Amino acid sequence: MNEFGILHLQDEKFNPSQSRDTQLLIRIAPRRISYAIINEKESRLQVLYDSPISDNTESILGNLLAENNYLRSPFAAVKVSVQTDNFTFIPTQYYTRDDLGSYEKLIKATGSTKTFISTIHADSINCVSALELETITAFVAAFPEVRFFSQAEPLVEGGIKTTDTKATKLILNFNEESFEASLSTDEKLVFYNLIEISNADDFNYFLLNIIQQFAIEPQQTTLVLSGNINQGDANYRRAEKYFNNIAFADSSQITLYSTIFDQLPKHQHFSLISLLLCV
Repeated sequence: MNEFGILHLQDEKFNPSQSRDTQLLIRIAPRRISYAIINEKESRLQVLYDSPISDNTESILGNLLAENNYLRSPFAAVKVSVQTDNFTFIPTQYYTRDDLGSYEKLIKATGSTKTFISTIHADSINCVSALELETITAFVAAFPEVRFFSQAEPLVEGGIKTTDTKATKLILNFNEESFEASLSTDEKLVFYNLIEISNADDFNYFLLNIIQQFAIEPQQTTLVLSGNINQGDANYRRAEKYFNNIAFADSSQITLYSTIFDQLPKHQHFSLISLLLCV
């Protein structure tokens, strides 16, 4: 895996006084936090921040708010995706609030979690997730109107909406010690999961398992890569053993990038930027 340090870039036209026209998107994982501010009217990325973390959520947010006063602005929306293993998908035609207790058993909800339900509109699926109360409480204290998602919704939503909808696609998003796999065909989600890995051998094992389990034909499937991966690194080399048609996710299909962001790989923060599509 690659190791990214602290990144903090601002568009030269960024004006905190116009925050009511912008969305604040935040993605938090066990070892990283990132956020983006996007102007909705101009569909333009204005701020991008990414950093490793080692403290609790309350301390992390406290430091960010102290260092970046613009985060206290009144945004049009604040959306947070929290990485969790505790989620499940329910097709909307089968979802009912009366069965919430059964869903919570599936996702192992406890007294220390809060359950959230959101809809992946690109495929009419409800995502039910259990997020840690400690994390939720810290974000609500900082952003009272915040909306929560798991890591699954933005990747699935963004993957379906920004790539060829007629093809079979396997989208892999790499985190520091895990990867997400989202398989879809003709705009229909077939499979999604978050899988922990320690090295390229682990990734190779799980990728081969996915190929075999879902009878994927690599020659007829587009492999789309996002997150913590670059051409030529260990995980990329494992992927190209099986797939010829490999592309990197392009978050500039979701929002415009100004010149200050030109040097950034557009796939690196694809899942974060895809939060813009979640409603």
